[in-house]
Amino acid sequence: MKRRLLITVPVILAMTSCGNDGRVEHIENSTDPLSLRHGGDKGSYAQYRPEGLAEDASWNALFGAMTPCVVDDSESLTLEEIRWDSPEGTEPEESRVVIRHFTRTPDDTGFEGLLGTIDDPVNYEIGGTMREGVDGFKVTARCDDVLTADERDELIISLQAGPQGAYIRDIEIDYRTGNGDEFTLQHTWEYALCGTKVAESFDCSPSK
Repeated sequence: MKRRLLITVPVILAMTSCGNDGRVEHIENSTDPLSLRHGGDKGSYAQYRPEGLAEDASWNALFGAMTPCVVDDSESLTLEEIRWDSPEGTEPEESRVVIRHFTRTPDDTGFEGLLGTIDDPVNYEIGGTMREGVDGFKVTARCDDVLTADERDELIISLQAGPQGAYIRDIEIDYRTGNGDEFTLQHTWEYALCGTKVAESFDCSPSK
């Protein structure tokens, strides 16, 4: 999947603005159509390199608990593309994005982060069905009850890194409404596979 380098501005001047391509850009709010509801409230999540790996070995981790939902009275929204920025030297070696549809159970209510891959997670069984990528996915769940509903769609990002780690931020999701209006959701969460290079720009303390 193509990743475009994002040029970011450190100060947000407004909750909603227009990009160079005419899309309406917005952060999470209670008025624009799409939200990505998260099971946590920390704003960032990190995984740590497993012990016992060879010095130059790659490793994998994945992040979930991101639930796309409709905020306003739109019947549905169509996702088009997801992209992110990484500081120099912290780009993932590989990445994979899926949307998982699953039924919540006592053993599977969604997850924030796991070691391993989507097909082979560590100490967790990822149930449900997987849809590769976001392009064309229709969001119909309402934000009012999406985190308590038995049926849920979960956006999952899987990353691979070497000893330097991997760090993604400034996540953007392009989408459109049923009448063709185009938007970009700016998701402010940050995700890291902590390593030697990532620690220069992300707080890899255990509290993360």
